[in-house]
Amino acid sequence: MGLSNARYRGTIWDRAALRWFRPESANDQAIDVFQAFRDARKILILPNDRVGGLFIGAPCCNLLRQTYPQAQVDLFVDEKMVSIAQQIPFVDRILTGSLETAVWTASFKQIADQLRREQYDLCICLGPDCSFRLAHLCGS
Repeated sequence: MGLSNARYRGTIWDRAALRWFRPESANDQAIDVFQAFRDARKILILPNDRVGGLFIGAPCCNLLRQTYPQAQVDLFVDEKMVSIAQQIPFVDRILTGSLETAVWTASFKQIADQLRREQYDLCICLGPDCSFRLAHLCGS
């Protein structure tokens, strides 16, 4: 596995850190996924973090806005992408953090904890090749 591939799939250290620092599950009951989607009032979108991910994801932001007109739709982007993200009119709020930080660091844990406290009803990681870090944040 090449170095660039490891970034997207997660290094062995990333995976070990996530197992070690994984938060306890608050609820182990089964959920009705379709009901949860229908009633979503707070949505987080994590666009693909590859080049052009924000542009490719903009139509999805628009679709989510049309599908959930009453929901708060937030967009999480790397700190370097804020100026581009501000051009997407379909989101209510832009959240930022460094996506180059290793998952075992305190700063990455702080980002994940911040997102967890927001208590999103629906979190969507766009793209079939979402990076390991974004997939982990989506699970926050």
